[in-house]
Amino acid sequence: MNVSVKSDKVAVDREVHAVYVFLSDFRNFEHLMPEQVVNWKATESECSFTIKNMGDVAMKMSEKDMDSRIVVTSAGTMPFGFDLKVILEPADAEKSFVLITLEAQMSAMLKMMAKRPLQNLVDHMAGKIQAYYQSPS
Repeated sequence: MNVSVKSDKVAVDREVHAVYVFLSDFRNFEHLMPEQVVNWKATESECSFTIKNMGDVAMKMSEKDMDSRIVVTSAGTMPFGFDLKVILEPADAEKSFVLITLEAQMSAMLKMMAKRPLQNLVDHMAGKIQAYYQSPS
């Protein structure tokens, strides 16, 4: 069964190329994760971590389209496979938009338990990206 969740499209106070460069390196993703994520380990193209009370997760960068899209896929042994996509759009020369989607293949039982946490994850990540580039007031 396919599960698909997406964040709201958020406005980011940085030009699209800078956001793309930041998100193209998993070592920066640690700043975007919720507090339940521990034991973070990352290289530029792969990462692994533990979600408290849930288990271990591994991901790898599988596609990068300069300044427009980054696709992250599950790696290693997990109860379900997934693709996390970060879609970038320029708003103007100094601002951009970010949308995060996650698509997973899982059983109906797992879908009932996982859909809300997955939605919370993409919303959290989008909010953290926006906050990371927030202009000081």
